[in-house]
Amino acid sequence: MRTVGLALALATGAFPASAQQASSWDDLRVLDLVERGTATRQAAAMDGLRAYTADARGYVYFFLDRQAGEERNLIKTDQLAVRVYWKAPGLTRQHILGRRDDRRMPTNIRYHLDHLVIIQENFGDVIRIGDGDEVSSVIHPLAPGAATRYEYLLADSITVAFGDGLAPVRVYEVQVRPRDPDQPGFVGTLFLDRETAAVVRMNFTFTPASYVDRQLDYIRVSLENALWDRRYWLPHRQSLEIRRKLRFLDLPVGSVIRGRWEIAGYEFQADLPDLFFMGPPIVRNPDPMLAFPFERDLYAQVDEEGLAPTAELIDIEAEANRLVRGRYLSGLGRLRLAMPPLSETVRYNRAEGWVTQGGFNLRATNRLQVGTLLGYAHAGDRPLGRVSAVFEDPDRERPSTVGFDVFLREPRDIGPVPGSSRIMNTLSSLLRQTDWTDPYFATGARARATRSFGPVSARADVRYERHQGAGVVSGGEPGGWRPVRAIDEGDLTAVRLSASLGSPDRLFAEAGAAWAAFDGAPYREASLRLAAGRRWLEHGVALRSTLDAAAVSGGAPSQSLYLLGGRETLPGYDYRSLAGNAFWLLRVEGSRQLLSPWLRLRGVGAAGRTRLGSAEVPEAWDAHPSRITRFSAGLGLALGWDLVQVDVVRGLNGGSWEIVLDLNRRFRDLF
Repeated sequence: MRTVGLALALATGAFPASAQQASSWDDLRVLDLVERGTATRQAAAMDGLRAYTADARGYVYFFLDRQAGEERNLIKTDQLAVRVYWKAPGLTRQHILGRRDDRRMPTNIRYHLDHLVIIQENFGDVIRIGDGDEVSSVIHPLAPGAATRYEYLLADSITVAFGDGLAPVRVYEVQVRPRDPDQPGFVGTLFLDRETAAVVRMNFTFTPASYVDRQLDYIRVSLENALWDRRYWLPHRQSLEIRRKLRFLDLPVGSVIRGRWEIAGYEFQADLPDLFFMGPPIVRNPDPMLAFPFERDLYAQVDEEGLAPTAELIDIEAEANRLVRGRYLSGLGRLRLAMPPLSETVRYNRAEGWVTQGGFNLRATNRLQVGTLLGYAHAGDRPLGRVSAVFEDPDRERPSTVGFDVFLREPRDIGPVPGSSRIMNTLSSLLRQTDWTDPYFATGARARATRSFGPVSARADVRYERHQGAGVVSGGEPGGWRPVRAIDEGDLTAVRLSASLGSPDRLFAEAGAAWAAFDGAPYREASLRLAAGRRWLEHGVALRSTLDAAAVSGGAPSQSLYLLGGRETLPGYDYRSLAGNAFWLLRVEGSRQLLSPWLRLRGVGAAGRTRLGSAEVPEAWDAHPSRITRFSAGLGLALGWDLVQVDVVRGLNGGSWEIVLDLNRRFRDLF
């Protein structure tokens, strides 16, 4: 017995001319192919196959992801070793031989048992997931009578190439969608072997009515079979992703369970008596006996690949949307209350006092979302808010989004980076009259568009804004607040183009340019951001560095200047005491786990400089350009699941000691 890897490529002239003709939904050719596939699945034995055993190795991840899908916070990792048994006609059993896990954040999650094993026989005639608590009554598209529930389209012809000098196997790509999208159903693609109509691959999701649990956003499944012993299409790789959110409350984060499996070590003609399959189909050793000599480290896969979805899982979304013509596919309600992170739902600062916000999001279709966020600044006695519409085109080759926003008194901060997390700024404002923002307000409209070209993501932003200055309106001790820096009030019109490459978790680059006019005076801006990061979770080590640089020409308003110094930029120097119309800033962090999950040792460093050309820094700002490059370095601790960081840092040339307390940057948009 030997395993044979497979690679997919477009076939050229691999099929008879009749198979290359334009196809239509439910034409005779595809219905005949589906009938053959159904017969193959129902056969008691496949080409003499009577029984087999196999070894499966898998990882199950539980993590948080954001709306944009970039940042992901790993909560729990499980590694499993499973022995798989099968005997004709359809007797199955799986034995969990080994399991180990680790928690990166607090959780009491308990998985359904079928999340901890592989999927055999490409599901049965009725697809069930989560022991029926998640999906329970979806008819398989190759089940008897499934043609009355589904439409089929012969979409393409694919060649599956093998090693070991074997001839390639040709398969058909069959797209499937339910006749009634309001009923439980399968939405996706089947790849069927041309000779036997056996399933080579299945990539699919479900209609909203399929979900039993109404907190399910979606479930996506990718099953890949390989040709074993040169005759049998049996499981090779599998991926399952389940995303949940609160049913009625649209928070900017969801929880994801993702399983990734590899199956190998097939042995055929195994002596498996029928009595062996009596009892539950999934069994496991008592927990004390689950120790197993795993071939790979617990975090080996996530260290190598990260938590980004595989190409198959990404394609499932785009293909499903196209098949159902953009109909709504999420299991969540279309209209839901929208809540920003806690620190934005309720916040406090010297320029607004207490601010409360909330709104709603309407998912009109699977591609169009409309949202509102309305709030009130109590000390200033002023409303604020935003209305947005976003259209998404999940084309698998060039996904794109187009959005339009109208906003009222949207708070801005003189840059280039926030001086604190929002929740820490609220706490420091309340307890110490220390507000780390330099706020002003913008009212206007913005149109934005993004499009991906392979690994490159391009973005265009066009906006018109009216800028208004802020002042101290909150109470407190006289003179206790840091003065609010005055800005140039007026009208801004701007066009900004940018392109990015890579992932913020690993290697990332973004460059942008803007052409703008403020009260009729034109100016230009250019920016660059480079980031590199790597985590070795198995060893508790993490490294990260970022380089930011930007320059703005003469004619720009004062709020376009850049401020460095103090926390988040150059700790150990007076807060935002260095100003200019150009800057660069390098920040480096390294850490190692000391006592998991409570204590992590951190090392931090920074270097940066501002430069002032033809622009002028307002005298009241009490800031000046830096004549030399400033350096900072220090040590710190991350406490309690790495949520809170305490760093002691010194400015190395002309600076002093500073203690910086804040949330980990990776969690700031959650609170």
